[in-house]
Amino acid sequence: NGRPEEPARALAMLRDLPPGSEAVGRELDALRRDAAQEAEDRARAALTPSRGPCAGRAPGFPRALLVGGGLQLLQQLVGINTVMYFSATILRMGGLGSDAAAIWGAAAVALTNVGGAAVGVRLVESSGRRPLVLGSLAVVVAALALLAASFHLQQAGLAPKALAGGMTLTALVAYIAGFSPGMGTMPWTINSEIYAMQDRSLGTAVSSALNWTGNLAISMTFLTICEAITPAGAFVLYAAVGLVGFVFLYRMLPETK
Repeated sequence: NGRPEEPARALAMLRDLPPGSEAVGRELDALRRDAAQEAEDRARAALTPSRGPCAGRAPGFPRALLVGGGLQLLQQLVGINTVMYFSATILRMGGLGSDAAAIWGAAAVALTNVGGAAVGVRLVESSGRRPLVLGSLAVVVAALALLAASFHLQQAGLAPKALAGGMTLTALVAYIAGFSPGMGTMPWTINSEIYAMQDRSLGTAVSSALNWTGNLAISMTFLTICEAITPAGAFVLYAAVGLVGFVFLYRMLPETK
């Protein structure tokens, strides 16, 4: 941009280092190499015959967007914001004794979410992204199955209300404990890593839009689905989506660490 000193000054400010430090110089060199690679990729993509919205993109962009967008959409379609927005309602529907108990149960769910995110931060580099996502999704599917079972047992009169309420609370806490370290945090991390630099802004924007679209769809339809196919049926539906998503990610999701 004709002002070569500005990148060094900005990077030094972000890293809390002197502008002339060796670490700042190394990082600037790496950024310049990345920029040169991006320019080369753009030039190569411009010479590659392509039509439609992927014209001019890196050759692997459609697959990367399928994985990144699918991961973000799946994060919502397994019902996370149903659990977060309606946790107290679910607990009361599931047989927990009083409004106060449901509120305290919802607080336990929220606290578990915070703790699970901290676990994800701790494990993201040591365990890798793919194992965290797949392990997380497996726990989510199992917890949804338990949640569906608790509602079914209560509705069929096969379990006392107190037992069904305890099962519902256990299932919700297990769901969040499984979801938060992997499916809660990794979609954002993975989407920042799977696109070529020239495609990163578009890929991230599209996948984020899919995430919020799924959020809206799940939040707006949960109570309607419960009325149509019962709460047990709703959670079976979310579990089925999670199971299909697990197969998809097992086949398609690379390790991006």
